[in-house]
Amino acid sequence: LDVARNEITYNALLRASAHNGKWNIALDLLSEMKTTEKIKPDLYSYNTAIHSLVSGGSLDVAEDLMDEMRQVSIKPNTITYNTAISVCEKNGDLHSALEFFDRMKNEGVKQDQITYNAMISTCEKSRDWERALDFITEMQQTGVSRSTITYNAAISACQKAGEWKKALEILLKKMPLDNCKPGIISYNAAIAACGMGGQWLAALTLFEKVGSDELGVKDGVKRDIVTYASVIHALGIGGQLELAYDMFERVRKTFRKPSMVVYNVMAASCERDSTRGPGIAAKVYRAMKEDKLEPEIYTCATLLSTFERAGMTEETEDIENMLQKLTGGDVINSLDFSDFSNDGLDSGEDYDTGASVAAAHNRDDR
Repeated sequence: LDVARNEITYNALLRASAHNGKWNIALDLLSEMKTTEKIKPDLYSYNTAIHSLVSGGSLDVAEDLMDEMRQVSIKPNTITYNTAISVCEKNGDLHSALEFFDRMKNEGVKQDQITYNAMISTCEKSRDWERALDFITEMQQTGVSRSTITYNAAISACQKAGEWKKALEILLKKMPLDNCKPGIISYNAAIAACGMGGQWLAALTLFEKVGSDELGVKDGVKRDIVTYASVIHALGIGGQLELAYDMFERVRKTFRKPSMVVYNVMAASCERDSTRGPGIAAKVYRAMKEDKLEPEIYTCATLLSTFERAGMTEETEDIENMLQKLTGGDVINSLDFSDFSNDGLDSGEDYDTGASVAAAHNRDDR
């Protein structure tokens, strides 16, 4: 059935394409609109097309679309820029995000909470914790309200830089003063920050606080698997292998089927300790079999390293066979070495400001 399309039809198709991450289809639809008689893209059309690029499109394309908007006398608005900054965030391009941010100021386009959240999240991905905190200060100075999402991204930026004191300051001082209620994501990032800073005792203290009646059900804060993985990671970095293993066993009792991220951080902790590591690594390996979990390449590779160094022939051969099955015999090319930079722990929740941009865009009345 060949149904005639109008602006509303095209915009609906654009929105569906963007929502489903089909940025190439969205761009094709926009091009079709421009060549269709009596149909021209409007502000909503361009904003939606740019939003589609958040899922993986090129930042250059976003810039080209914004230039094109100006050529046809469509002025980019707050949603346009927020979406473009979200594209920068997904690409980890802080330099371009800053350029868009400055351009908003120069053009007199309002910068709202979503703008700043996207900028702070981009700083987090670029490990620029100082600039992230500068943006929070600027929000206070310009009267832009902060949210839990704002602070979560800032804590994560501090975590990735090992700035544990700053992370705790945000969590325990700045958020309460701003009437922003920390959630489990906030605590997980702060615990991970303590771990990155070598402060295992601070991480453990914060972990116990999360599980106490002080927070607990009363404040809706409940430990999740990332909480446990983060404190195990902190204990491992701090050389507290026995405590890390005790926490590992707590995870197995608490969760019916523990996530492999817990095994990853526990395996990495064992690898660090050449004296106690091999024996505890063997226990972790047996637990993985008992829990009937599908092993990951990272976990196996880390355990293999520990077993080989300790001369544990039986365990080494067993793990090697498992790796061969997982990789189809191509072990080296199957390894994702980015996992090894943080011991397989992905503690920083993905502060997806793109979702906030999408929500705002959907409220746009065009």
